[in-house]
Amino acid sequence: MRLLLGILVFGLWGSFARYWYVCKIKNSCELQEVVEKPTIPERLKNLNLSFGYENILEGYNQFSFQNGISQPTIDSNNLAFLFEIVSYLIDNEDKKLKITGRFLENESDIQINFNDNLGIARGKAIEKLLIDLGIPGDRISLDYAMVQGDVLTEPTVFEILEISDTKLADVQFTFNNMTFLESNFEINSDEFNPREAFLSYADSMKTYFELNPDKTLKVIGHTDNTGKVSHNRDLGYRRAKSARLYIANQVGIQTEIRIETKGEKEPMANNKTPEGRAKNRRVNLIIE
Repeated sequence: MRLLLGILVFGLWGSFARYWYVCKIKNSCELQEVVEKPTIPERLKNLNLSFGYENILEGYNQFSFQNGISQPTIDSNNLAFLFEIVSYLIDNEDKKLKITGRFLENESDIQINFNDNLGIARGKAIEKLLIDLGIPGDRISLDYAMVQGDVLTEPTVFEILEISDTKLADVQFTFNNMTFLESNFEINSDEFNPREAFLSYADSMKTYFELNPDKTLKVIGHTDNTGKVSHNRDLGYRRAKSARLYIANQVGIQTEIRIETKGEKEPMANNKTPEGRAKNRRVNLIIE
């Protein structure tokens, strides 16, 4: 009995001594902050490459993007999908690829570099992987879409198009040929209200033109198809003019800036939906 009591007393003393040394002397008993790791949506195995109503490739893992991040988490199945796309485009020179990058509504205010939204940035991240694998950039076009809800289970969509298909314009998102979308113009308005993506791009343009004074800038205004063709042609011109004034007066770019209008002639999206019409209200900036 005395032995058991001694063991118990020794154990209690040992616990107290350890507490005193760790907590009072080394001050190591403070609560540690728990950092939650970003959640990555579960990868569905329903990633397809479609051509019209036909699936050319199907059953691959969806690309995975953390919330607010433009770069994908790639696995071996994703790489196999990209290699199959490259092989298809090499074998079918009359075809091109359209990538639609998606983003959640709660990610709508996130802008990466010069991109108007996270969907474009995600599409461009995949585009770069394909270009690195040997596909020319002019055989890839980009689009974007916002998704309702809290989980982005299908962040990218891949479609094959005919190169001769001219129903929708190929919109560029490169430094020398940059398009800015509906964030800058309200319906039937020529008032230019640029967001952070444009302002970042404009600052870089200013530096570029200071280093390359022989280069010029062309601004092209676009509209949706609301109203008469003649009205939209004039509205596109006024949008280009408004953007030129902002670039010259607010940004301070002194290079030659020419303006053009395409009106409603070159939509990048279907004008039958509000979302499509919003995408078509845009300006295109081309460095020449």
